[in-house]
Amino acid sequence: MANQEADPAKARWMMLQLIRLGGLLFILGGMVVLSGSVSGPPVLGIGLLLIGLFEFFFLPVMVARRWKSPPE
Repeated sequence: MANQEADPAKARWMMLQLIRLGGLLFILGGMVVLSGSVSGPPVLGIGLLLIGLFEFFFLPVMVARRWKSPPE
């Protein structure tokens, strides 16, 4: 299996999942700050939450569109 070339579709799928995971971590970080478990201004929590939501829902779609093959 080490001699076979890497499948670009697998690599792209993994990248999309890592983007979503990063977004989820931002969302969780924002929720922790907003809940008061970690000291920080509420603006920081809201900012992390909004960035995480964008990264989780919209960024993978935008990246996938860039990778899409042009119609023949």
